[in-house]
Amino acid sequence: MDSLYTLENESLAAAVTAVGAELQSLVHKSRRRELLWQRDAAYWARSSPVLFPCIGELKNGGYTYRGNSYVLPKHGFARDRTFQFLSKNEQALSLGLSSDAATRSCYPFPFELRIHYMLDQRQLACTYEVYNPGTECLLFSIGGHPAFQLEQHEGQRWSDHTLHFEADQHLRRYFLQDGLLREDHERYALDNGRLPLSTNMFSQDAWVIKELQSTGVTLLGSDDVVQLHFDFEGFPYLGLWAPVGAPFLCIEPWCGLPDGVSHNGNLDQREGIQRLPSGALWQRTWRVNVPA
Repeated sequence: MDSLYTLENESLAAAVTAVGAELQSLVHKSRRRELLWQRDAAYWARSSPVLFPCIGELKNGGYTYRGNSYVLPKHGFARDRTFQFLSKNEQALSLGLSSDAATRSCYPFPFELRIHYMLDQRQLACTYEVYNPGTECLLFSIGGHPAFQLEQHEGQRWSDHTLHFEADQHLRRYFLQDGLLREDHERYALDNGRLPLSTNMFSQDAWVIKELQSTGVTLLGSDDVVQLHFDFEGFPYLGLWAPVGAPFLCIEPWCGLPDGVSHNGNLDQREGIQRLPSGALWQRTWRVNVPA
């Protein structure tokens, strides 16, 4: 059986599996409500995978680096690898993944990836930490993919939910074509920072949002009841996605992007690629805050 680690305080209870270091449960205790999608394969069999060392699709399923060709699956390999236990107490957990022969066959970089989860009152923080033990620059992308359940009780529908962007009055939404990022975009006007949700908003795949001013969004239910606030400071891109008709919304903070439709395949020319010098450490944190 896969190792499952639990964290708990007075407000929240969380569970993380060693496979993919994936957050699989986040319970708001006073409301007795599970916030995360519970992996029904009829819609989507994951809850909150870690996307590393790429985000989204690679053109033709692979890339070139220094004249050599490599193949990587969509969203990379971290989400399917078993992470090593590093440390744990009641409210904090750290898991790690290091390069090995299997990763080097598709990704020729030494790396150490650590995922840290921490509860603090009504907040869960997830920190991605990448260390470069190699002698050359480490090229990577990384991002989150948490799926939050939408409240469906008492007749609530998708259209009863809204995302509020704290510092934007419009969004630059870029489109995907067979998983690759198109160059054209739509300027979507918000109503006082609000994006109403609808069941057909993902009929053309995910929303990929660039040039955001906001570093956080609030998920609101009917009558503007706050379900959660999601903070993603330090992540320059945001993805929004759900299968059509699914009762959840993925809010995805990204440091990196899918390949563009006209990308030439070179890893070091991917838009949003992160560059980590030898011996350097890189960190980003996203946070979920819940009301009392």
